Amino acid sequence: MERLELANQRQATETAVNRVNSAHKKIQQRMDSQEPFTVKAAHRLNEMYQVCLNALEREQRLVQELVVQIDHTKHMNDEKKRKRPEEKRVTKKPKTDNDIYSQGQQVAARVSTEWIIATVIAYVADKNKYEVEDADDETHKRYLMSPKYLQPIASDKELITHEFPAQHQVLALYPASTCFYKATVVMPPSATGKSVYIVQFDDDGGFERSVDIRMVLDFPQEE
Repeated sequence: MERLELANQRQATETAVNRVNSAHKKIQQRMDSQEPFTVKAAHRLNEMYQVCLNALEREQRLVQELVVQIDHTKHMNDEKKRKRPEEKRVTKKPKTDNDIYSQGQQVAARVSTEWIIATVIAYVADKNKYEVEDADDETHKRYLMSPKYLQPIASDKELITHEFPAQHQVLALYPASTCFYKATVVMPPSATGKSVYIVQFDDDGGFERSVDIRMVLDFPQEE
């Protein structure tokens, strides 16, 4: 949920910056009209600057914390790679019941407690698992995943033939991130008139957000 918290903070920072910019436009308009810049207006502008500064500082702290976490995870992952023997990897698809993912295909992958966008790199035959790569531009980490922890992402909107109804529980890609979170459908594409769902994410303050139809998946049943 760290990425979700950072995405929310970025939105709060953007809102604060927009308020400051809007205030400056109003001040300029009043100056053009030769209206006085009052002490009250100066105090209000100063308060907006303080809110904006606090938001920027909090966003910076969250980024630093996430960088530290990523570095730590990368270090641990590198240590594991050094300790385990090289595994046989093949690029052709497996001849099993799990013959459903091909090289280069986008999938949703469950890593620990989070679902992320990933790309299939190869099928590891002797493990009956897939090697996938995180779509995050900063990490590009790779994982060895059991097929039960993967969900396919349609390569084209036109290939999607079903629709989740309102109130259905789904996994949806949080805007401006590479992570999927549990959400509830508010409006399906047939209601929005576009290739998007309107959803409400859990623990997101009740905000309604637009998500591309390809990035809304059925919520998996608890094991």
